Amino acid sequence: EPVEPESPETPAPNVLTRIRILVSQEDEIMTEAGDELKLTEGDVHMLDSDMATYLVDAGVAEVASL
Repeated sequence: EPVEPESPETPAPNVLTRIRILVSQEDEIMTEAGDELKLTEGDVHMLDSDMATYLVDAGVAEVASL
């Protein structure tokens, strides 16, 4: 029985999510790209989906659909 070679794992595309900051944070956060980002109440940011989900789950932000 022939063995099929494993396909190389392809990384998931970087999906961005638009969020609105609800609670300002004193400390900056590090984005997936390695940039520092200051979270200030009312600001809208486009972040990778993992970071956006984390901030929404923590109550710091909400999804800001267009």
